[in-house]
Amino acid sequence: MSANTLTERTNIIRELVPQKVWILNKQKVWQKLTPNAVQRDYIEHKTHRSEVLKSRRMGISTWELGEDVVGAAYYGERTMLIAQNRDAARNLLLVGQQMADRFPKSDKIVYDKNNTSIISFKNSGGFVIIGTSRTPDFPRSFTLDRVHWTEPAMASDEVAYELYAALNEAASHGTFSMESTAKGASGLFYEKVIEAKRLQDVGLSGEWRLHFYAWWWGEDNELAGWDWSRLGPLTDEEAMLTAEHKLRAGQIAWRRAKIADLPRGLDQFYEEYPESVEGAFLAAGGSFFPAGLTKLLFEHCTVPLYIREDKMEQWELPRPECYYSLGADCGGGGEARIETGGRSELDTSAVVVLCLKHLNVVATWQGLLPPEAFGTRLVEWAKLYNNAFVAPERNGFGATVCRTVLDLGYSNIYVEEDTEGSVSVGWHNSYAVRPAYISAFREGLLSGALRIQQRALVQEMTTFTGRLQPSGEIKYQAPRGASDDLIWAAIGAWQFKEFAPSPSMERQIAWRPRKDRWGNLK
Repeated sequence: MSANTLTERTNIIRELVPQKVWILNKQKVWQKLTPNAVQRDYIEHKTHRSEVLKSRRMGISTWELGEDVVGAAYYGERTMLIAQNRDAARNLLLVGQQMADRFPKSDKIVYDKNNTSIISFKNSGGFVIIGTSRTPDFPRSFTLDRVHWTEPAMASDEVAYELYAALNEAASHGTFSMESTAKGASGLFYEKVIEAKRLQDVGLSGEWRLHFYAWWWGEDNELAGWDWSRLGPLTDEEAMLTAEHKLRAGQIAWRRAKIADLPRGLDQFYEEYPESVEGAFLAAGGSFFPAGLTKLLFEHCTVPLYIREDKMEQWELPRPECYYSLGADCGGGGEARIETGGRSELDTSAVVVLCLKHLNVVATWQGLLPPEAFGTRLVEWAKLYNNAFVAPERNGFGATVCRTVLDLGYSNIYVEEDTEGSVSVGWHNSYAVRPAYISAFREGLLSGALRIQQRALVQEMTTFTGRLQPSGEIKYQAPRGASDDLIWAAIGAWQFKEFAPSPSMERQIAWRPRKDRWGNLK
């Protein structure tokens, strides 16, 4: 068999797997590896760098092993599969050998049956290395055609980052995939998932493509003999899931039974059988916002009624009888900084529009715009929402945004005046004021005074943490790879709402550009 390019070879291998590979099914009967719904979707959308956040027992590892064995046996590919632990590695080795044993005799496939960690094919020179994250430095010794890493979320940070770098380098000209259930809102796998999701949410594609498979993708995750009358009344959460994903009564019954069987109940279910990308990390704890609060907020999230051409998402259009506060978190609008390990982070901006009559968030925007363009857009949105009161932060790029707003003649903006009469436009998002501001925002949510229904905003809340620094201060922010832009924009709209003039008042301020001792515009 021959193939001129990696893409051609990959496509042929995927076609060969259902023809050549046999597996032992749950009834202990040998059958050909026919892809299930999850495997079919994964095959269709897989790229050279794919990460899979999934529920348990979806069959991704089995399919990847099938591709590895076929590629090595028929095309001499050099492949590697990293298992979670030694027991899992031994099982995968056994399954891989069973696959090789059942290739057609006429194909004359021969492999070394005495090796305990490598399936080495004598006829082609290809091999499948099966190890664990604790296996010594062998990844650095090979150039690999394909690598698959199972359960990277379970590896310690020390091991995960080093192994990832080695595997990524070894497969620099091949394919590299990772698949895992969630384990906490930190670590390499979490960061890669959140980074890929942020890009995909704004219509961009990065190096890694995220694939998410909720529990209802599983063909066995349903109990037979259940109908809606037998199931009884649905909880609000069950009703929402049923309506949104067209679930059947047997699937809801399975969900109830699984939650009851798990030692940690619902928290463990969200982690091992996730229903959303953000929900998969809810059970980790450590967030500044209680898991019970974010869970409740997720249940009341809805899709926006309108999405403007400028990508602002609107849950309510401006009402003549209402007035609004508009908070803004100001970014640089591009790949603003490079962090450790050559990892770049998008420097996005965000806007949250709060109705001051009903205290509910009615619109949001998050994206990439240079500061001047963002300031211009800010004025447009403020005018759209009945000349809304604008509360942008003035840190960093915020100074340029504030200046742009004023240069455009828009004066309904938050200002601060110190004891010497010096006026600063916008609010200073400093570590000194963050604890009070974020606590007031959380209290508004807990008391029910502030109402939000924006999934992206709640998602940010699941990973937002307060970490004690060596100085004794608590640093409030999202972990590396996650975003908190919408949170700070919402805080601006909420914290300074009391400064908003009533609709009948006119806001007049004198713009006096001043600089602080570091030369930054105040």
